[in-house]
Amino acid sequence: MKGKRNTSETQYLSWKAIQRGQLIPNVAERVYSFLMENRPNEYSAKELESLIGIEDTTLSQPLVRLQKTNQVGFVKGHHEFSKNKVKKYYAKDMNDDPQQKLF
Repeated sequence: MKGKRNTSETQYLSWKAIQRGQLIPNVAERVYSFLMENRPNEYSAKELESLIGIEDTTLSQPLVRLQKTNQVGFVKGHHEFSKNKVKKYYAKDMNDDPQQKLF
């Protein structure tokens, strides 16, 4: 028979973080849901960073993943003030797929 185990503070905090992490949607889900809510607007990575509250360094990988799954598209444009080339991202609705309209 085992005695009562004492849980360390670190173990307790780790367990709470794991439980909380399952409830927080990942970055790609947050970006896609934001873009779907704001269709047909297009946003640059910097605009998404400030509007959603995500750092730009963590945004590049989720955007590439969403492009590969054909959930997000982009158009090349120019920044309105600096005239630098930027990618503007927009959400693609999976229900608007042209292949689905054939059937």
